[in-house]
Amino acid sequence: MKKIGAIVFACSLAIILVACAKPGAGDLAQVGDQVIGRADFDNLLSLYRKMPKKEGKGSEEDSDDLGKRLLDNLVWEAMVREDCQHLGIDERRVYEEKKREAIQQFGNEEGLQSQLKSLKISPEAFEESLHQEALTQAHREWIAKEGTPSEEDLRTYYDKHPDDRILLDIQEAWVPTRKEAETIAQSWKEGKDLTSYHILNEDPFEKTGYQEFKNIGIRDDRLVSRKVFTQDVETAEVYPKEGIYYVVYVRQKQEDYDLVKPYILGLYEEDHYRVYMEKLAKDLNVRIYYEALPDLSAGQTESNQETSKEK
Repeated sequence: MKKIGAIVFACSLAIILVACAKPGAGDLAQVGDQVIGRADFDNLLSLYRKMPKKEGKGSEEDSDDLGKRLLDNLVWEAMVREDCQHLGIDERRVYEEKKREAIQQFGNEEGLQSQLKSLKISPEAFEESLHQEALTQAHREWIAKEGTPSEEDLRTYYDKHPDDRILLDIQEAWVPTRKEAETIAQSWKEGKDLTSYHILNEDPFEKTGYQEFKNIGIRDDRLVSRKVFTQDVETAEVYPKEGIYYVVYVRQKQEDYDLVKPYILGLYEEDHYRVYMEKLAKDLNVRIYYEALPDLSAGQTESNQETSKEK
């Protein structure tokens, strides 16, 4: 079944100055003249909890990290809205294009509405999220176009980022005991059973599993450990993490400029966009009050606006 990906989390805003002064009652952040309050946060949290989550390892998220990521997302969205107006981006046009894409993804309007109903997401909440996603995409494309790198820029970036320019093809299994992990690792080192562990995904307790990644970079948060990039090709290593043992086998490693150039371009644009947003945050005098976030671990999320409630 097709999934709706309405929330796209922004890059971390930890690098942006956080206000030392006390926020106003209910205030969580300020972006220029815009104030982000508790109701805004509760609405996004409600929508987030209705979205399909990834299964398997790492599916549970720390409540403190979740709160900060949701607030970062709200701040990022406010910055994008402000800058889109300044740049003259046609909000209506980009939204209508994104809406057409969403309808096509589900076949027709009825298919889209059926999916929303099954997720208990109101059309209004989805429209608002889709509008912001369209703005964010248009904003990133605008900034990328303005900062298109030359061949010399890309080559220089490649030379200055030796870790980032490596891409791996890997396979990974995870099991609950070190003994099982070491058995799998030894088998893989000997070139045996390299494709026989997909059945581990059938474990209902999510403590065993198997997956493969192609052209994965060191910044990818799906990596169990960055130490994977120190492995030689056709080797397997065990990485313990949070009570589970991960076995990672490196199938292939590549860093030839011509082969990784598209990936390097993506990293260059990502870094360029981050620098642009850092400057924008200072220009807008962004202030974030993480200490004012509610305690999500205790379920204290009293929401005043049920924007995602099914009618």
